Amino acid sequence: MFYDFLAVTFETTDAKDVSASMVKDWMLLLSQNGISARSICRKIASLRAFFKFLEENESIIHNPMVKIIQPKVSKRNPVYIQQEDISRLLKNEKQEEDPFFELRDELILELFYATGIRQAELLTIKETDIDFGNGYVRIFGKRRKERIIPLHRDLAQQIEQYISQRKLRGVACEALFVNKKLQPLTKFQLYSLIHQMLCTANVEKKSPHVLRHTFATHLLNEGADINSIKELLGHSSLSATQVYTHNSIEDLKRAYKQAHPRAE
Repeated sequence: MFYDFLAVTFETTDAKDVSASMVKDWMLLLSQNGISARSICRKIASLRAFFKFLEENESIIHNPMVKIIQPKVSKRNPVYIQQEDISRLLKNEKQEEDPFFELRDELILELFYATGIRQAELLTIKETDIDFGNGYVRIFGKRRKERIIPLHRDLAQQIEQYISQRKLRGVACEALFVNKKLQPLTKFQLYSLIHQMLCTANVEKKSPHVLRHTFATHLLNEGADINSIKELLGHSSLSATQVYTHNSIEDLKRAYKQAHPRAE
């Protein structure tokens, strides 16, 4: 897109001719055409990577992206499921005729909500990662960073029941969760499964990450310490966790508006 713009506007497609002002003109055109700031930022990130590559390979002398400032993008508040909706889903979610896969689906939904783990983390859980004696699951997050997440008693019992059924089925793979071919559940299969489960939930997004947001938001709303939530989520910095405070503030605003006599 950028090179098409260069060809039409400046009659060049040579990276050596590109200046910061050309990039700024392109950004302005994108904005005038109704492209959002978030989309422009993604395009600029691509250009940064490209021109850095050219610079490192000595294909250009001056990198025009050095003087480019990306437009400010407002942070999106995490989407989460209300407590009454998640309780209903956990009680009523039965979509499989096979009892083994019905148990698997119920456990996956419960595990996401009860631990706040990422999709990739759930897919890599092994039976050996679960310590039933001490009541926790060992999770390997980004860059193989290890963390320990507690399991409540009912969830631990569900996992034990599922593992016993795995053995009866003769499942040989290490991954805890398997598909109907008794092979490790794939990312696409897991996403599709959660999307289907959340179809009846009153939430605009229907993905595993919504359950992670729900876990964190509900903990915060019930008074959990934000540093503890940070550790449970496996965030490297507190700023990544603080985004959940915005949801709580919005809940407080709604409660104030509904209850206070002089609220407008």
